[in-house]
This record gives sequence, C-alpha cells and structure tokens, in this order.
Amino acid sequence: MGLISRSRTPNDSGVSSQPEAHDSLCGEQETRPRRSLWLMGLTIGSVIVVTSGLSLFIEPNAPTPLESAKTRCIVDEDGALPYNPDEWVQIHREGKALTLQTFTGSLPGVRGVSYDSAVCVLTAVKAPPRVVREVGRTRSTDGRRTLSWGQYQAFWSYHPDRGLALVICDD
Repeated sequence: MGLISRSRTPNDSGVSSQPEAHDSLCGEQETRPRRSLWLMGLTIGSVIVVTSGLSLFIEPNAPTPLESAKTRCIVDEDGALPYNPDEWVQIHREGKALTLQTFTGSLPGVRGVSYDSAVCVLTAVKAPPRVVREVGRTRSTDGRRTLSWGQYQAFWSYHPDRGLALVICDD
C-alpha cells in the first residue's frame, strides 16, 4: 500500500549513499553526483564565453550597406544636407532597398538630392563603373532601365524636368 522504500546502507559517516525511491516525490531533492554539477558548470561557462565572443563580431543594430550609403552620401549640390533628405531618399524593406530622387533645378518647386549624391550611393554599394556610366547616360526617351551587379539590382529613369529616379535593391 503506498510507496515501498528500499533500505539504505549507511556509509562510514552514518549517512545513506542511496536515496529512497520516493524522496523526490515528497519535495526533497534527489542527490546528484558531483560530476553532473561539474558538467553543468562547464556547459554554462562555455555558453557564456561563446556568446560574449560572438557579440564582439556581430553588432546588434548595424546599418545595412544601403543605410550607410544614405547617411554618408546624401547632400545637395552645395554639399549641405537637403532640407528634408528623407523626402528624397528613403530606405525600404528593412534596409534592403533605397529609393532616391535627384533634382534638375529646371522646374520651380521640384526638389531632390544632387546627382553627385546618387553617384556616391552607387559607389558606396560597389556599383561597377559601367553602372554609373549607364545611369549618367540615360535619356528621358530610354524609359526605365535596369542593371545588376553582385547582390544589388538598380532600376532608374530620367526626365529633364524631374531628374533621376533611382531604386537600388539588395537581393
């Protein structure tokens, strides 16, 4: 009826080396060999060392290359930050896409960033010279153009009154 306990064999100190079978059911903790504690300590220590080592190499909120390019390159034709750069250069898809609008100055009220800023962004994401040349040679009659390099793809169009509209995607 109830739990059957095994007999304990006292060691030299008079303390039993074998717990009863029902000790853990009654709220008492089972005895654990020292080897398990040592192994658990070693495991926890290893996890701490590995995670702290990884944190040295991985910056938690590091900007993407496109975000870095926006921060570094977006200035107007006088080299100053445009009134509202977020209106003319935007980051999308969690830093994986950038849209940019340049200005030509031919229409009043039409604003954007300088063409040099667009070239800087392309260069910052390692666009080869052929991409920069093609963007610079685009005419309004060419329509929308597309080129890719490495992990990036660029889409753009140009209009003499509205300037360059450029999209860069990081696939």
